[in-house]
Amino acid sequence: MDYKGEIQYVRYYSPDSAARSLERRSQRRARKAEAKAVARPVHRPALQIRSYFLIGTVVAAVMVCFVFAGLVRIHQVEQQKTALRQQIQLLEAENLELEQAYAEGYDLEEIRTAAEAMGLVPQEQVRHIKVTIEEPVELPEPSFWQALWQSIRELFA
Repeated sequence: MDYKGEIQYVRYYSPDSAARSLERRSQRRARKAEAKAVARPVHRPALQIRSYFLIGTVVAAVMVCFVFAGLVRIHQVEQQKTALRQQIQLLEAENLELEQAYAEGYDLEEIRTAAEAMGLVPQEQVRHIKVTIEEPVELPEPSFWQALWQSIRELFA
């Protein structure tokens, strides 16, 4: 009894056995899966865009828009500034002309006679009264400690 024989398994199937049909079914499934894998290629997008790249690009575009709007606003302000400077120059020239016309256009003797006709008198003839007013001296406001000491003294007085 020392000898034990090897166990051998025989793969013999009858033509319509259940084991044979399962094997065929699994082979068919494998072939179908292989055909599907070959027939339908894996769809990969041509351009892969990361979300943080997209967010960064949008933020940069918004910043460029704000910078452009700021430059347009600065340009408008510069145009307004030059227009206002021109207006100031025109007003200064007009003011100078009016000052010259004012200085040259009045006759002081004519004004004096018109004032005397209304009953006005020259300043030299008016009686002057001199009044002096003295402003009272304000006492300095006591500090916090002085006010506290004063209130304690009044409390026990």
